[in-house]
Amino acid sequence: MTKRFILFLVFLLVSTLLFSQSKISGKALFAPNRTLRINTYDDLVSYKITNLKTVTIDKNGNFEFELNLHQPTYAFFIINSIHGQLLIEPNKNYKLEFSVDSIYPNPAEIPATEIPMWVEILEPKSNNLMTFIVDLEETVENFLTRDNNFSKIYYARSVETLQLLKNNLEEKFGHINNPYFKTFLRYRFAQVDLIQRSKMTSELYNDYFTDIEIYYNNLAYMQFFNEFFTRYIQSANSNIPKEKLYELINETGNYLELLDYLGKDPILVNEMIRELVLIKNLSEMYHVFGTNQSNIIMFLSKLAETTKFDEHRRIANNTIDFLVKQSVGNIPVAKNLKDLSGNIISIDKYLGKPLYIQFFSVDCADCITEMFAIQKVKKDFEGKIQFISVSMDINTTKLYHFVNRFPQFDWPILSFGNHYEWIEAYDIYGFPAQVLLDAEGKIIQYPAMLASDELSRFLYAYFMEDFRPKPVYIPGMGNERPRPEKE
Repeated sequence: MTKRFILFLVFLLVSTLLFSQSKISGKALFAPNRTLRINTYDDLVSYKITNLKTVTIDKNGNFEFELNLHQPTYAFFIINSIHGQLLIEPNKNYKLEFSVDSIYPNPAEIPATEIPMWVEILEPKSNNLMTFIVDLEETVENFLTRDNNFSKIYYARSVETLQLLKNNLEEKFGHINNPYFKTFLRYRFAQVDLIQRSKMTSELYNDYFTDIEIYYNNLAYMQFFNEFFTRYIQSANSNIPKEKLYELINETGNYLELLDYLGKDPILVNEMIRELVLIKNLSEMYHVFGTNQSNIIMFLSKLAETTKFDEHRRIANNTIDFLVKQSVGNIPVAKNLKDLSGNIISIDKYLGKPLYIQFFSVDCADCITEMFAIQKVKKDFEGKIQFISVSMDINTTKLYHFVNRFPQFDWPILSFGNHYEWIEAYDIYGFPAQVLLDAEGKIIQYPAMLASDELSRFLYAYFMEDFRPKPVYIPGMGNERPRPEKE
C-alpha cells in the first residue's frame, strides 16, 4: 500500500468524522417554485445568522437537499419571510412537511414580516433530538404552570419543589444517552435553578461552570450562560468597581488593562469564561447612552487578534459585524434593487448626495401617509438630498398598479427584487422603515427619522453642520479612531 493511498484513506476517515451528511426532503405545498433558504446561528453569543443552503422548491411544492454537518445544528427554514425551525442531527435523514396557518391565504407573498411556519417531522417519527427537546420543554412548562409551582420556586424559594422537578426530569429523560440531549437536559434545569438562586452567583457558578467545558453549540447551555452573565460586569453581583470600569471602557481604552482588571473578579478568573463574558457584556453596553462605541469595537478587535481560542475569535468578529452593520459610518452590503421593468439598479446610482431610503409595502396605509410627508420634505430640500422608496412586496404587479395610482410620488420607486440581503442588513420586519445614507453610501442614521416627524429638523441641522453623527471606528474601513488607545 503506497504512502499516497494511506494518506488518502486517512483524509477520508477524518472527513467522515468531522462532517456527516444529512439528507432532507419534504414538501411545502403553499410555496411552489419559491426559494427555500436554510440558515443557522454561526454562534450562540452574537447570534449571527449564516446560510447553510439555498434550494428551489419545485412546481409541485417538493424539495430535497443535503447538509454536511459535524454536530447537531439548529436550522431555520425560510421561504421569503416565513420561518420554521428544526434541530438537525448529523448523519440522519429527514422527511418534512411545511405548513402555514390558514388565516394567511397567500403566505408566500407576505412582504418582510415574520410569520410562523410549522415544521412537521414525518420521518423519523421518534428517537430524534427535536422530539426529545419538544417533549422536555412541554414537561418543564407543564410543571411550572401546575400547582403554583413557579411561584413556589421564584417567590417561596422552595427547594423541595425544585428537587421535585429535577426528579421528574430524571425519571422521564434520564435513560436518553444522546450526549447533546444530556447536556441540554442539565442546563434546561439550570435555567429553572437560576430563577430560584438568582442571588447565589458563586454557588451557581460552581455547580454549572467550574471545571466544566464550554458547550458552545448547545442551545440550553448557551441560553443559561447568556442569562447568567447578562450585564454581569456592570451588575452588583460582580466585584468590579463600576467607576474604574467606566474609566477603562470609555476613557482609557486599554484592552490588556481591562482584561487583567476583570480577572480580579473570582468568577472571571478562568480565561475562557472571562473572554466570553467580555464579548457578551461589551455587546450589551454598545447601545447604552454615553458609551464610547469606538472603544467597544476596538476592544472586540483586540480580543479577536490576541485570543488563544478560535471559537472566541469567531464570536468576537461576529459580534463586531452585528454591532456595526447598522452603525453610523458603516457601508451596508445591500446594493441591488429592481425597477418596474425588472432591470437591476444599484443604489450607487443615487449617491453623490445624502440618500433617504424608505422601505414600504403597497398595502401599508402608514407607508402611504409617510410618502405624502416625503413630498413636502423633498420640496424643502430640493437638490440637497435624494429620496427613493423600495417596495418589499413579493408581487411586483401590485407595485406597478401602485405607481400608476400615485403619480404625485415623483421620486424613484423601486422593488427589492427578492434581494433578501436588504432584510438582513436592516432587520426589516415591519413598516414603515427608513435609513439615511451620506453621499458615499455610509449610514448617517438607522432607523432614520420619519418624514412626518423630526426628519426636517434633523436635515436642517445636518446641512448647517451644527450636528453630524460621529462615525463609529470600524477596523479596516479607513476611518480614524477618535481617541487613541493609551498603552
